[in-house]
Amino acid sequence: MVARPASPFRSGNAGEMSPDLSGRLDIKQYYSAGLRYKGLQPVPQSGFQLMGGTWNYGKARKPLTALVVTGPVLNLGPHAAGTQTVWSGNITGAVSLIHFGPVSVNAGTAALQWQVLVGATWVNAGGAFTASTDPHAWTAAFAPGLGRNAVQARLNATFSALATLTLGAVTVLAESGVAADPRFRELTDDTGRAFAAFFCAGCADFYTHDGWQGASYIADVTAPMLPDLGFYGEADTIGVFHGSLQTLRLRNFGLGHEWTPDLWPYETLPKVDLGGVYAKTDDVWEINLRWTGAPELFLLVTINGESSAAIPVTDLLDVPIAASSATLAQWNYFAAKLQTALRLLPGMSAGFTLVYVPTGTTTFQRLVLTFSGDLAGSEYQVTGLVSNTAEASALAVHTSVGKTAYEPLFSALRGWPGASAIAQDRLAYHRLPMKTGALALSQTAEYFNIDIESKADSAARLDNIRSITTETVLHVKESAYLIAFTNKAVYYAFNRVLTRNEPLNFLRSSEIGIRPNTMAVELEGLVYYVSNNGEQLMSLLYDDISKNYNADAKSLLASHLFSGVKRNGVQISGRDNDANRHWCLREDGRLIAHQVIRNQEINGICEWPCADGGQVRETGIDGNERLWMAVRRGADMFIELYDDDLLLQGAVRGTPDLAGRVSGLPSFGGAPVWAEADGFIIGPLSETAGSVDLDGAFASAVIGRWNAPVFECMPHVFVTQGDEIIQRPGRIHTVRLHIVDTTSLAIAANGGEPRDIVLLDALDPVDAPMPGKTMLVEVTGLEGFKVDTTFTITQTKPGRLRVKDYATEEKL
Repeated sequence: MVARPASPFRSGNAGEMSPDLSGRLDIKQYYSAGLRYKGLQPVPQSGFQLMGGTWNYGKARKPLTALVVTGPVLNLGPHAAGTQTVWSGNITGAVSLIHFGPVSVNAGTAALQWQVLVGATWVNAGGAFTASTDPHAWTAAFAPGLGRNAVQARLNATFSALATLTLGAVTVLAESGVAADPRFRELTDDTGRAFAAFFCAGCADFYTHDGWQGASYIADVTAPMLPDLGFYGEADTIGVFHGSLQTLRLRNFGLGHEWTPDLWPYETLPKVDLGGVYAKTDDVWEINLRWTGAPELFLLVTINGESSAAIPVTDLLDVPIAASSATLAQWNYFAAKLQTALRLLPGMSAGFTLVYVPTGTTTFQRLVLTFSGDLAGSEYQVTGLVSNTAEASALAVHTSVGKTAYEPLFSALRGWPGASAIAQDRLAYHRLPMKTGALALSQTAEYFNIDIESKADSAARLDNIRSITTETVLHVKESAYLIAFTNKAVYYAFNRVLTRNEPLNFLRSSEIGIRPNTMAVELEGLVYYVSNNGEQLMSLLYDDISKNYNADAKSLLASHLFSGVKRNGVQISGRDNDANRHWCLREDGRLIAHQVIRNQEINGICEWPCADGGQVRETGIDGNERLWMAVRRGADMFIELYDDDLLLQGAVRGTPDLAGRVSGLPSFGGAPVWAEADGFIIGPLSETAGSVDLDGAFASAVIGRWNAPVFECMPHVFVTQGDEIIQRPGRIHTVRLHIVDTTSLAIAANGGEPRDIVLLDALDPVDAPMPGKTMLVEVTGLEGFKVDTTFTITQTKPGRLRVKDYATEEKL
């Protein structure tokens, strides 16, 4: 045997790098990276593996229009126990939603069921609702895109006891037009059930792993609001935020379809000066003078830390006299002199008055100080001191606190919070239209109370980020410290505990702000966020030495992929050979996965390509760490659920008949489809009128679209002993791969076409799918020459694929 030189085995787990780095052998991840990772993701231990597919959960909701209801009949009762029709009306059109309420009964309960008349058959519209003495509004709905052409609708109520029903307005709606890009929000209730909510104009649709559950009509959410919606979710509640939308609350009442919309129950809003004209009250103090004997009295008054000279009680010729012998005229003269002296203090004006109020005694007198006019509306601090004798005292008493009736920070006129986030058991409201650089922190454990006038440490507070430019707080993240991300910078509050009476000390950590509608996420001890232009992935790491968060750009090696990012989220790994994934959605519909392997200094960035030219328009991760997405395929928008173990995209399950025909499928728009039937891969197939032929009998099948994955290595170049790079045509003629549990593999090199690698051997069963192969594969005789030559790993048909490492032999 003759030894043949070959490159060492490469791990291939560094992800995709920019073509600009071709030939940059000084980068230590060069041979562990690739020019293309399409549908393949790095494996932390070594190598890369196939990314998953998606299940089709139906179409997304289209814009809603109200249908005309004629001849409505309302029968509220009282009704005895049993079932009655309490509302009916005539309609024409494809009914998608029926919104009704508030609805309640005055005794017992009533089970409510909406029905529509389709042809001659009454069809239930969604599930049943429970009416009680507590009024709620509900939405009965069909799944998106599955509205029913009906001529009549009715509401049946099954009463538990004699009762009268109260029913609000009934609105019947139909879908029409083109679905806009929806917005995602997850909610995990106290039982662990994870909802995925997709918000469109006027409606929110709710899904679980089992499929579509129900909908809630929210007329105030319009299409222009969708890109900038903010959310907060906890227990059974989703808060919906936008600067021009009075904050909404959606609550679930146990069943997946029972969602009721109402307003976010703010208890006390912060009142601030927003430049309006406000009513003001005077600040009033009394100074009570007491003495024993017949002392002369010199009074010194301090207002807000500024003191007057000591003014004596005198006769009208300014000769000091005993306070006990002063006449009414002399006391008024004393008050006038004191008023003149106090008006000269800083901040005082003619709005300040001081008058003497007779008491009718010779041992006690009273002075009243009033801050009115231009001084009204504020609270002042006043103290009095008799400076010349211990036989007299001056006690200042606050009798009326000066206030300005400022307006609430949130209102229909001034706008509403655009987002919120939890920080130290407070709800931090931000993206405030009238104070863009402010944070409104709720009272501890009382998320709806933002009363900033309370003085307790647990009370709410309103804080501004002090900067030299106008900034908007777009996101708040609780890490080692409270981090506030604006459109221009990143700040953190150098306070371990947020209390009402300790000022927040905001320090700037980075001069690069965050992208609107993205979030900061934490992976392996680092906080990652998308830069304000959407072109960089930034990280923050707290340094105990510098006492600051250090910011670094993490996506420069794959800058061609990380561009125009508009949404992001973290999916925690469910398998021991996966890193946690940071999914990043681009504005052009491309979906990027960022995998952090920090102990190897690797940021593995790859792309999940959408089959048949589809575009991902929205993504989100639910409470069970499942990735949901809205995908535009042709003219339609689909809701899809990512599955690591699925080979196909937009896949649906079907049961073939005895001839192998699967019917009742959604339209694939003429695109070729593949089927995985009892473990066998069949295709490509053509779908016609919702049917495909598998040409054989199978127990079950999964049908969907397929996109061939591609890994292309970094260019191989000739390097001289002096580390000079010579670019000339080269040839990779041999590739060795360690594969793991692989059923489909193809290799190409030097710009040539992929060659399918036969993995089937004589020991494999002939009547069952080929088992996955774990072995060393050697492919030789690869032809062609190319400058900056590369080789490619791909597939010609769907199948499992994982490469542990690879090595090449080449002539350069």
